[in-house]
Amino acid sequence: MDPILILANRSAGAQSRIRGSGVLEQYAREVGLEPEVMYTRSPRHLRELLRQEVIGRRDRVVVAGGDGTVRAAVQELAGKDVALGILPQGTANNFAGALRLPLDLPSAFRVIAEGDTQQVGLGVANGEYFTEAAGVGVFAELLALTGAEHHPRAAFRALRYLVKWTVTNQPLCVHLTLDGVTEEVDALSVTIANSFLLGYRIPIAPHARLTDDVLDVVIIGPLLRRELLPYYRAVRTQTHGNLPKIRTVQARRIEVATRHPVPIHIDDHTSGQTPLEVHTEPRCLKVLVDRL
Repeated sequence: MDPILILANRSAGAQSRIRGSGVLEQYAREVGLEPEVMYTRSPRHLRELLRQEVIGRRDRVVVAGGDGTVRAAVQELAGKDVALGILPQGTANNFAGALRLPLDLPSAFRVIAEGDTQQVGLGVANGEYFTEAAGVGVFAELLALTGAEHHPRAAFRALRYLVKWTVTNQPLCVHLTLDGVTEEVDALSVTIANSFLLGYRIPIAPHARLTDDVLDVVIIGPLLRRELLPYYRAVRTQTHGNLPKIRTVQARRIEVATRHPVPIHIDDHTSGQTPLEVHTEPRCLKVLVDRL
């Protein structure tokens, strides 16, 4: 039996709590796999290992980590003839959730050993693949302000921004082009979703699918202060589809421009400022999923 390579981010949420060595190997052998485990030091190191050890050498690889680890992996694996298996070990595990993968290690290893290969689509924002979403507005502003998630003052900066934003509540004037048709909208946020979860498992685009070859564009318009909390609750409970100030449209190519440059987010990090150009790349990533 050929060994299966597992690239593990030891600092990812759940992975960092695993005590002792050999845990991944143990679970792999219980489902009949012969594992070869390499621990990664950073997203850059992970990408180097994929180029050196996987692409052109193996037909599948397993990544153990959270959404950031998976996002780094798909930058190398998109368009390649390599199936990606995921051991969800992060805080949110949004992409694994969109793939309906189990979150516990024994079940996740069972999927890798017995599951099927499926081809799914990704979004491309300013040349970078994303698994979840890209966009502008409140989420991007928060990410730009707080920086690295472990910054000691990040929580304070986020709270101060939210208090100020709640008081001023100024929407963006966005020039939005959807498949060649341009409109001007006032929006608190424009989210271009490849899958339905964003951030800490916020179901921003409940109807987004990884296999439908389109992106869901969720536009949240200007809200009164008294509407902020009810609308947030509606998003969390996936009941925001019929709210009058939230609109969802589908498109394959999207352009976002603003009067003044504002931060853009790609998944869970900021990546420069507007303008933003996004398109879908259908069926470009092979993933291992549970059998129906």
